[in-house]
Amino acid sequence: MPDRSDRTAGVGALLRPMIARHLRAVLRNVDRFRRTPGEDELHDIRTELRRTRTLIRATSAIAPDDRLDRVAADLKELGTMFGKARDHDVMAHTIETILHDHPEADTPAVRRLLKRLRAVIAKEYRTISTSLNRRAWVDRQEAELRALARELKRDHAETKNSRNMNAHVRRMIKKRMKRIHEDSVLAASDRSEDLHELRKTTRRLRYLHDVFSEYLGKRDRERCRRIRKAEKKLGKLHDLDVLLARLTDESDAGLGALRHSIEHERTSLKAAFRRKWSHVTIPRSSTQAAPRG
Repeated sequence: MPDRSDRTAGVGALLRPMIARHLRAVLRNVDRFRRTPGEDELHDIRTELRRTRTLIRATSAIAPDDRLDRVAADLKELGTMFGKARDHDVMAHTIETILHDHPEADTPAVRRLLKRLRAVIAKEYRTISTSLNRRAWVDRQEAELRALARELKRDHAETKNSRNMNAHVRRMIKKRMKRIHEDSVLAASDRSEDLHELRKTTRRLRYLHDVFSEYLGKRDRERCRRIRKAEKKLGKLHDLDVLLARLTDESDAGLGALRHSIEHERTSLKAAFRRKWSHVTIPRSSTQAAPRG
């Protein structure tokens, strides 16, 4: 049986330029937010940050690199900077969607809550913009990311044989599928904490699919597609749970109709998630990777 180094030979050469490409995407999205800060720009930054960190983890597993570890830490710090504002954006958007579908929940108390949320979001956006534009460490961070992106591109040695890459992706997908199989019992739970844990597990597969889809076989692509649809329902459920927790801290009696509407939406969404999950087939062992090269 070939040793680990034989099985992963050439994989780093394929992964490193992929990291460079996603690092450049992170920088483009940060520049875009600097010019026009908004909800969509914030979402795009966080998504690209997670994809890039997924790639770095996949690389570090076979070719540890202190530079990539430092970049991963920088990216995590950027993600934390954007996190609270994004959560409040989602909360405000969720309330507005519920009011559209349940106009009876539109009360002065809800409008006051929305106004407070919008004020918090505006303040957080100003804080982020100030940090990105004035703090010297951000400039150093960006300079390091740009230099590393150029270096990774230079260091890339083309390889025509990508069988090891297919095998590496297959092992990562297999590991993630095994974890989803272990956590699948949580799909029947009514506890918010259980459903959120399942969401985190499936989301990790989602980002693997995002960055390695070209290496997946047809069967795995279809399986990931179905899991991703279910994961989106779990994401919306989590948004409702976070909003309900926020409303628990609000004493205004005029929010009762909004709470009732959220509970109604949550019940419908949970049923929709379980319908999606019923179409998910999770193998205990083997997965298929597409032959390339």
